[in-house]
Amino acid sequence: MKIPYLTIFFTLIILYVAATQLNWPSLLHAFQSAKIEYIFLALSAWVVLVFLKGFKWQRLVISLNGKISLIDSLMVIFIGLFVSVITPGRLGDFVRAVYIKDRLALGKGILAVIVDRAMDVITLLIFAGIGLILLTRAKGIEIISPELVLILIAGSFMALGAGLNKRVARKLFKLFQGIIPQKIRELLLKHGRSFYEAVPLFQTNGIHVLAAVFSSTAAWLLSITFGWFLMLALNMPLSWNSALAVVPVLALIEIIPVGILGIGTREIGAVIVLGAFGISPESAVAYSLLYFALGYIPSFAIGAVLFNHKPLPMDGGLKGLASRLG
Repeated sequence: MKIPYLTIFFTLIILYVAATQLNWPSLLHAFQSAKIEYIFLALSAWVVLVFLKGFKWQRLVISLNGKISLIDSLMVIFIGLFVSVITPGRLGDFVRAVYIKDRLALGKGILAVIVDRAMDVITLLIFAGIGLILLTRAKGIEIISPELVLILIAGSFMALGAGLNKRVARKLFKLFQGIIPQKIRELLLKHGRSFYEAVPLFQTNGIHVLAAVFSSTAAWLLSITFGWFLMLALNMPLSWNSALAVVPVLALIEIIPVGILGIGTREIGAVIVLGAFGISPESAVAYSLLYFALGYIPSFAIGAVLFNHKPLPMDGGLKGLASRLG
């Protein structure tokens, strides 16, 4: 995996600041005094959250007339998360389409991936917008303008609508093909027909799409609850509404492409946002690290085991993924 030097540079700077500015005994004490019962509750929420993600992917595949069991859907989700971590460009999302290509045409699988990601992003932006409004009203802090989030939400809907409209997408492709990477251009040209032929199926099988939307919303509500349980585990006197103001905002900050795997960016965001609620920097960093440890590492470990058990169904492994898609 190639990591841009600038990303490594920023990560090292952030880690240096953390190493020199944090009170390490206080950070250690925050972990030592954690309440195990709330950690178990958080893990329980995580299990349900994972099933919701698997159910959403299953519904989207079925809405495109594909067939997949919930167990297989979960397996593909875990493997996709693992591959997303070890490859650049979030290839793990498209790995899902490759794994089910014998049950759903690759063009349709790519469509399912795009809609799945769009649902996640739009739902996150909506919850982040609510969180930012709560943060501004309760604490007078504005990290990102709620108006900007509304613009991003509207832009996401417009981009999704344009991408799913064959006529509009064709005009946009001609307009911007000069700046579209070659592999992406080849991917669009090769699978474009089956991709757009499948779009009307979302309307025909609308009940499954609605189930996927419900699952996406419920999954983010559980993510907030998961974060709240971790706050309680670290003895933070915060309500669920406080978690609603914190968790989506941190998730939005985390996707800023600065550090490796969000390392550092997530912690700085936690210090700023939780600091508005009177939480010390050490407790905020402890929360961020615990969220990463319990929310990401189990998925990565399970995905690694499943990927080793069932490697990519193609020659060349990960290196052949881009060529297989294109």
